[in-house]
Amino acid sequence: MYKKNISVFVLIVILFCTNYDNPFLDPSNSQILLVKESTSFDTSINRTVLIFSTETLTVTTTVPEQLSWFCIKVTDNRLKNFDTVYNPRAEDYSCFFSFFDTGEQHIDIYAMRKNGDLINQRYTLYARSPLNQADLGTHDFEDTIQLYTDSVRDPVVYNWQFGSGGAIISSPSNKLKAVIPFVNSFQNKGTLYISDKNYTSPVDSFSYSFYDSTPPLIICMNSLY
Repeated sequence: MYKKNISVFVLIVILFCTNYDNPFLDPSNSQILLVKESTSFDTSINRTVLIFSTETLTVTTTVPEQLSWFCIKVTDNRLKNFDTVYNPRAEDYSCFFSFFDTGEQHIDIYAMRKNGDLINQRYTLYARSPLNQADLGTHDFEDTIQLYTDSVRDPVVYNWQFGSGGAIISSPSNKLKAVIPFVNSFQNKGTLYISDKNYTSPVDSFSYSFYDSTPPLIICMNSLY
């Protein structure tokens, strides 16, 4: 009598476990979750980030035993792409990205469960440029001009171009003083942009006007005849 009851009990336990009562056997429990404490931006409140400024997205897995792989895709990312993780473990994974263009950007997280389900999560961010060179007004070519813009966080080169074909002043600093050797006087509209070895940002524009106060040099030549 007791042996029969024990056998029935064991059978019931097996049936329940087979029906995903064990959470580690249920593929629907496999997720990729955001680790807010290790993520540099708030996806629920402040969705705006700067271009050319590295951000961090950290995720973790639940029930990784039921995941085949996952990957993170970031639009307009100037950094190394996040490698696909096969057979992930129960640990944190960090993705680093830095946008080179402004506007709406997307972070997509894809994961493949071992039962064949493909799951996807998307985070939408808005990248903006802090570049804002003020109009320079009118100056003599011999003047030393103060150039300044708000900065980005990553190491970049700041470039001020004084019209098409005009001088380009480049610096790793967002603030400097410079003498402008020549400009495009027909345009009087300059552009400011930042760059690294692979990417160039959208431009900001500023106006300028220069005059030359140096008197002309007149050379008299005696006639040879």
